Amino acid sequence: MKRIISYVPAILTRSISDIANQSVLQTELTPEEKAGTSYYPGGRTADNKGLPVFLTKVGQVDGARGHLYFRGIPIERIVETHDTFEAVTGLLLTGEPVDTQTLETLTNHMKDQDFLSPRIRKAIECAEGLDVMATLGVCVTLLKAEDDGKTGLSSSFVPAENFLKGLRLIAQLPYIIAYAHHQQDSPDVPFQMASPDQSIAEGFLTMLRGTPPTKTEVDVLNMCLILHAEHGGGNNSSATTRVVSSARTDIYQTMSAAIASLSGPLHGGASEATRNMVEYLESAMPDGSWEGKEDELRGKMANIIRGTEYPEGGKKLYGMGHAVYKVRDPRAAILEGYARQLAQGNEALQTSFEHYEMIDKQAASAFQEAKGKPNPMVANVDFWSNFIYHSLGIPPTLYTPMFAMARSAGWASHRLEAVSDKLFRPAALYVG
Repeated sequence: MKRIISYVPAILTRSISDIANQSVLQTELTPEEKAGTSYYPGGRTADNKGLPVFLTKVGQVDGARGHLYFRGIPIERIVETHDTFEAVTGLLLTGEPVDTQTLETLTNHMKDQDFLSPRIRKAIECAEGLDVMATLGVCVTLLKAEDDGKTGLSSSFVPAENFLKGLRLIAQLPYIIAYAHHQQDSPDVPFQMASPDQSIAEGFLTMLRGTPPTKTEVDVLNMCLILHAEHGGGNNSSATTRVVSSARTDIYQTMSAAIASLSGPLHGGASEATRNMVEYLESAMPDGSWEGKEDELRGKMANIIRGTEYPEGGKKLYGMGHAVYKVRDPRAAILEGYARQLAQGNEALQTSFEHYEMIDKQAASAFQEAKGKPNPMVANVDFWSNFIYHSLGIPPTLYTPMFAMARSAGWASHRLEAVSDKLFRPAALYVG
């Protein structure tokens, strides 16, 4: 009988960690492989402009001039004529400003459902170890099982069905986020549900705190939600909404995918990172006023960009600059005014506001000092919304979930357009 000699490849004798590390090195694309190819990393041209692959009437961003439009209306006019998140949700979903009666009908539909059902509560309570964004994604998918039964392919792409399901999801998110935070922060304390007569902003703050907020606090939070509600179809999570929708995926799993996109540190996750960076600077700088200490602050910010200080920041000034805006983010300009208003009469908040203001003013010169070249770095919407959330006593771990809470209105609106999109299938160049 012929002897069979078993052969064990050398790769099997290495540890799984060694195999993983070697595989990463072996499979990553090298600069040489990328060179000379005609492709568009991130769907952008060499000058960082996005390639148009969607048509939309929901929102428009004019980055060169610093303008933002919702349904063709400048954001500055939006905030003058719409005082609640619900009103802007109506605008985005219907395509035009809604009158009082229509808004009441939409709002009643949003409230006419079972919030935090036993199934959803159980899911949240079993989500130990997950952050709020991950829990939110799970619960949004679970809401499909609580639908009225019309979740098959035929109804998933009937526009009117998507409209109604979108309203349901927008209204559900604040409850899921607030209860998920409650379970992580103080599960032994009774949870305070929002009252049916409260708006989304007022109800959310009530659930977080256990007591109703002031009118000023509600107004300021409404403004934050309005300004985060939509930002064109090219941002990562809205594009995700359209890509997944084009595969005829139901709205629940589609919105869950958008939530996953937003949770990334280069998208919505930048909001929490901004607060962490500001807290570092406040701890590294002297207490109280920073007047006359501009050089010291600028030096620390330049060091952050170099990576020699606050290395966890990844050489980024979070909250500064934007991939699209080449001038000031119009949302930041609006929120700065509300932040100033919120700080008035409160010494601690006024000092903090002055810190934020100085960081904003020193960003461009800090970049120049660190890189030796100019960059018009100015505050984006994350920067001033961070101050507002902090002033309202909202913990940084909820900044990104609140972004999702607001952007759900934009996602639902893009969903309505995406039901007729062609299956998204871009090409990939093989370089192996």
